[in-house]
Amino acid sequence: MEALNIAADLRPEMKIVIKPNMVMAKSPDFPATTHPLVVKAVIRWLKEQ
Repeated sequence: MEALNIAADLRPEMKIVIKPNMVMAKSPDFPATTHPLVVKAVIRWLKEQ
């Protein structure tokens, strides 16, 4: 996330929407879905900012 420099654009009053890719009924390890641990890591990072 640091490489993307996203934190510089975040403001406390902002609302963030996270849209994981869940287009197919596959296991989290299949490349057509976003692994739940990635979503969890993004949420954790956003909360720390």
